[in-house]
Amino acid sequence: MTSHWVINLRGEVPCVGQVATAAAARALEGQLDPLPGWQKFAEAAANARHLLLITHGFNVKAGEGFEGLSATLAQMAVHPAFPAAGLLPVIVLWPGDWVVPVVNFPAAHRPAERAGRQLGEHVGRFAAAVPAISLMSHSLGARVVLEAVLALPAGRQVDTLCLTAAATDNDIFRQDKAGRYSAVPGRCRQVMVIHSRRDKVLRLAYPAGDFLADLFLRDRDSPFRAALGFHGPRPTDRPVVPPNFGIPDGAGVDHGDYVGAGAKRAQVAGLMARALAGRPLTWP
Repeated sequence: MTSHWVINLRGEVPCVGQVATAAAARALEGQLDPLPGWQKFAEAAANARHLLLITHGFNVKAGEGFEGLSATLAQMAVHPAFPAAGLLPVIVLWPGDWVVPVVNFPAAHRPAERAGRQLGEHVGRFAAAVPAISLMSHSLGARVVLEAVLALPAGRQVDTLCLTAAATDNDIFRQDKAGRYSAVPGRCRQVMVIHSRRDKVLRLAYPAGDFLADLFLRDRDSPFRAALGFHGPRPTDRPVVPPNFGIPDGAGVDHGDYVGAGAKRAQVAGLMARALAGRPLTWP
């Protein structure tokens, strides 16, 4: 596995959810501040066999996202199942940090979705030659990668889409007007949802924030659904419902136990490595 890249979609004022313009978005090799390097990124993608895009959730500053996702990638890389050959990992930073998290969360879906659409467009333009593309996310980053899948050029198939602790409704894959991402599974070789019923953020804070987003900000999903990252997909939504893995309750995996360094996070990273390799998931 080569050193990872960074796609920075954060605008000048990310704490109010400002997404960078297409011209200002940056591709960086392993750091946060050098000059844009889209052409060099395109060359790296052209020499790779598999592009892995991984992103963070809500209320995460640039440095925190970079460090946490770097640690996750490092823990994935040492797992025996990790398909390292020809893999080009890319950390995706989006403006998900806010001044007052509890107040601002209901509006955070908007920059996440805008960043996702821009991500899909950039990848479609600069990584068109890479044979395989996979996307992974934590929490509200699910909106980023789901939108990115839909924004990729028509006919572009995603290899693996892995959503951990997804802060979105559990019926998003329904095959009707309520399932805003119903087309996503058809554009992926495999979708894997990793969830935990010990997630206090998704159990307690998500329902209130989602209700306010639907009521005042036209979030366009149901204000009465549980989080995908808490319950997993609704079993009644077949045949669209993707595979999912519920982390055992005894593991005690909370919302902050998915990204970064640490023993519990390393076990989650192992699940992500197995998902990327298309292997059955087991805990630990």
